[in-house]
Amino acid sequence: MAYNDKYVSVEQVIEKAFRDSGLTDIDWESAIEWTAELLGLLGLPCTKIDKVTNGQGGWPDPIIVEGYRFRLPEDMVSLTSVRRAYLDTEGNIIGYDPMMESMDVFQTEVPMNTGGATSFDPIFNTVVPGEDDQGDFELKEVTVHGSTPKPDNHDYFRYKLDVDTAFTDFEDGYVEVAYKGLPIDDRGLPLVPDDPKFLNALKYHIIFKCDWKNWRKNPASPGLRAVVNDSEQRRDFYVGAAITKARIPSLDKMEALKRQWLRTIPKINEHGNGFNTLSRQEHRYNILSIPNNGR
Repeated sequence: MAYNDKYVSVEQVIEKAFRDSGLTDIDWESAIEWTAELLGLLGLPCTKIDKVTNGQGGWPDPIIVEGYRFRLPEDMVSLTSVRRAYLDTEGNIIGYDPMMESMDVFQTEVPMNTGGATSFDPIFNTVVPGEDDQGDFELKEVTVHGSTPKPDNHDYFRYKLDVDTAFTDFEDGYVEVAYKGLPIDDRGLPLVPDDPKFLNALKYHIIFKCDWKNWRKNPASPGLRAVVNDSEQRRDFYVGAAITKARIPSLDKMEALKRQWLRTIPKINEHGNGFNTLSRQEHRYNILSIPNNGR
């Protein structure tokens, strides 16, 4: 997308909306609700960011599993992936096991194969050791709730989503959840893309809501109806502009799309290896470039 991945607090937009509309009192509760309403109606990817419960970089700590269940993050919009995490005595993640979503946590699935070579996991932004690597993991120092082994004939654990809770096939421990969430500032207010088109769309949506409320108090007034029509027209214009700009890919995205479309060997099992080969450069050979060992 063409947005610059910078965000500003919705507080600035709300203050500007009430200031430009001529209103003296700011209804913060309604304005924040209208902001969430517009974000939900637009559904643009730029209004959500990637979050991981790994306790690093200001992200939430790993989620505790108790009684075969754990609570999903409250700010989660959509779930990306889940894996079981192992912590040392200081609370640092030192290992993990893959998990797969299942309709029934007791049904039989096809085992995962993580390969065997150390690679980079783009979803959790960590280095993934393969099953043949020794690494620096000292599992004997791991302190977790319980010691549930993997199910028979499975290379992964399983989970099942249920409203705001997920059920697992191990009794207790920790899980690391990668998900799309709403960006918020240190005061808990939503962050919105720092782009003139998007900011004006939100500003005029708030103004339109204020004008609509004033007109509803006196629906017979043609002057108030004209004001509502004007703010609605401006809102619709900037909403369309914000959506159109979100559909324009950036230069890097265009390059990524080009390489994806020109790929000769499609990778149809990315979920099976935890997406650890995503965007990795391929090596292609033709008959003239293959070494012949001097023959």
